[in-house]
Amino acid sequence: MLKLILLIVFAIQLSTSAANVTTRCDNNENNNHVTPSIAYPNLQKRSFSLNPVFAFLKALGARRAKQMYDNIRHGVKNAFTCYSCEMVMSLTKLSVYSVGELNYLMAGVCESFRFEDRRVCSGLSDLFSDQLYYILRHTNLTKSQLCATLIGAECLSKPCADRHEWLIELDTNYTTVPVVNTDPQTYRMLHLSDLHIDPYYSPGAHSDCGEPLCCRASSAKGKTTAGHWGDYQACDSPKYTIEKLMSYINATFPADYYRYVIWTGDITAHDVWNTTRDTIVNGSRALTSLITTYIAPGRLVFPVVGNHEGLPVNQFPPPDIKGLLSNDWLYRELLAQWSQWIPEEYHQMFRTYGCYARQVSKLFKVVVLNTNYCARINFWLMYNPNDPGQQLKWLVRELAAAEASGQSVHIIGHIPPDNTQCISQFVHNYLRIVQRYNETIKGQFFGHTHFDEFRVMYAPNNASVPTGVAYLAPSVTPYEKVNPAFRFYTVDSAVSIK
Repeated sequence: MLKLILLIVFAIQLSTSAANVTTRCDNNENNNHVTPSIAYPNLQKRSFSLNPVFAFLKALGARRAKQMYDNIRHGVKNAFTCYSCEMVMSLTKLSVYSVGELNYLMAGVCESFRFEDRRVCSGLSDLFSDQLYYILRHTNLTKSQLCATLIGAECLSKPCADRHEWLIELDTNYTTVPVVNTDPQTYRMLHLSDLHIDPYYSPGAHSDCGEPLCCRASSAKGKTTAGHWGDYQACDSPKYTIEKLMSYINATFPADYYRYVIWTGDITAHDVWNTTRDTIVNGSRALTSLITTYIAPGRLVFPVVGNHEGLPVNQFPPPDIKGLLSNDWLYRELLAQWSQWIPEEYHQMFRTYGCYARQVSKLFKVVVLNTNYCARINFWLMYNPNDPGQQLKWLVRELAAAEASGQSVHIIGHIPPDNTQCISQFVHNYLRIVQRYNETIKGQFFGHTHFDEFRVMYAPNNASVPTGVAYLAPSVTPYEKVNPAFRFYTVDSAVSIK
């Protein structure tokens, strides 16, 4: 599914003239993207066998194409990946001149190579074509910089790599204000993540339909059927299952058992080819209502934006992108639903970037990041990869203020910053920040992987020096063979995890 999108991005650039193959560090490549004056036949009237994009994918072969995609997707840096990417990015775009052509091409290649069935291919191309076309036509990154963004600076020569890297400024001359704890008691926090509500879940429907999401009346094929409460196959949770879970928490744990709720995102179902604004909005409203009814009374709730809240999935454009391609509508809607949990002084920050902070007490602050900006499969990083969403600069400001006030901080986000999920330069800077403020940061909490994990973080330039721990909550959805679950953490008076 996402393999198709990334291959198309590369293939569009490969299917062009090789006039500019010299590696450069600067931005002097021709990026004005003027459409050639030559008349070309309509793509839809040409045979796919004659289309250079289709020809490239066919010549590359399914195995090598998958290897290239997997390496880039997981940040594997080797000669094959770097060379393949450099070859792709060295060619200027000639084969697609409109969103319509890109849409048609993506759907055709997807179906021809059997990446997905026809309706999934058509839905994905409809959702991604506008944003991909804009990104490819307006990026100011050179071919080498694009490869370095997707894979890592190791794909560049040393001078180029040094110029490609960006660093967040950190104050190295500081005095830590000691945190004075007057409350000897401990308390608990509830962590919910990746609920993925499916309003169209249908018991008895096929649960192994071969599409990204099954267990719906429209799941036309398969050998196994969905149970009443959910299924371990490619299926998400019906609303009544999620409500049952929250009712159980409400009935089982006394009102004073936990104080805070961490809700680390991913609201909508995995039908990524079929997502609309309405499905995102309605799903969020449904879950917000359930949390408000069963979980929230008397407690602080810290909601987080997940990658499945992007439309299309994983896509989080920078704030300077306006109009139909922006995420302004998403942040405005979520703020309207979550305004009781997001302090008024951070409303504008959330409307712009999808992040916020909250001072819980004189000695404790929670900082909520929008880490979806850093994801390798957020294709807007090819438009501008430098501190996407300004998340890290803002994080430093919040941590510096907390340090000066003697506060402890918990950092919350959806995607955990690691070299598999995020671009390497974002991770490098995040680790620098964690190292610098390790006495202030007492906990980090994420979701996204659907697994119950903890991760030790190390200094970016010395892997033998631990600097912090991140806790990843399991998912509520059973999607792809996991048990629905939630987590409680016990926190001491210094808000460290016990």
